[in-house]
Amino acid sequence: MSRTVQILTILLLVQVVIAIGLFSRGEDKGAFTGGEKLLGLELSGLDEITLSEKEGKSVVINRQGENWVLSSFHDFPVSLDKLKQVTDSLFTVTKGWPVATTKTATKRFRVSEQDFERKVLFSKDGQIVKTLYLGSSPGFKQVHARAEGDDDIYMIDFSLFQASMKPADWQNKEVLKHNKDEFVKLATAEFSLERKGDSWIVSGLQGDEETTQKDVEDYVSRTANLTFVDVLGKDNKPEYGQDNSEFSITALLKSGETIEYRFSAMGEGDNHALKVSNLDYYFKLSKYSVDDLKVKRDRFVTAKITKEKTKEKTKEKTKEKSDTE
Repeated sequence: MSRTVQILTILLLVQVVIAIGLFSRGEDKGAFTGGEKLLGLELSGLDEITLSEKEGKSVVINRQGENWVLSSFHDFPVSLDKLKQVTDSLFTVTKGWPVATTKTATKRFRVSEQDFERKVLFSKDGQIVKTLYLGSSPGFKQVHARAEGDDDIYMIDFSLFQASMKPADWQNKEVLKHNKDEFVKLATAEFSLERKGDSWIVSGLQGDEETTQKDVEDYVSRTANLTFVDVLGKDNKPEYGQDNSEFSITALLKSGETIEYRFSAMGEGDNHALKVSNLDYYFKLSKYSVDDLKVKRDRFVTAKITKEKTKEKTKEKTKEKSDTE
């Protein structure tokens, strides 16, 4: 029995020695420093970010003053919330234990110079500051990553979906929106709405008409919160149908600025094109969004209920009640 114990003890000691040897190998963990950032960058220190796929497709984001734009897509404004979400996720990543540390492993995890899912260049003044390779995904919202110049490969909490190659995923979807309280007048060929104090009135009301406040306020709110499906670009193309627009809305703001919204049916499906006078771009809108705005004057007008009519209705109800009794 004692001999068996001795043999098992020796085997255990051998395993411990092997484990210590593996963990003490300089090629595995010699470069690891707890808490060290993978990239060590800040958005304020950059002016260009380029995302690319192995096939060559790329999305280029540039700083213009205080704003960021898609320079690879008509210089359209980028959503700062989206940009900060992505960069904060990447810039705060710290180095953990590498999942691999060899040059040959970069191909296996798809983070090599020739084979990758995403290559992200961070630049300043025309010079590349850092290059990051994103590769295979070992799990949900996880991806293998490697900084250029380092063979260490890490598993980080990030999704390739965040580093989207679709310009639409980076666009600022708020560019058409206004605070509804900015509007003081809205007019189409069918009607004109004007703010009077805290209320709205329909222009040209007849003696027996009054404005339905809720319907007008809903309409003003929908106009102020327009959303788009995609950006069509800066050039007016025949397929946008803008030369034969369906209808337009002219908005007057408190500031005195006038904005014209011109809507037209596109040649494809039920989509519509929109040109806004204070922006350089043409936008694609859904039919639903346009139908909500293409309405008639009677949407906002109802017959005025006078005191006399109220009395008459009361008498009628009283008479009907007495007749039934």
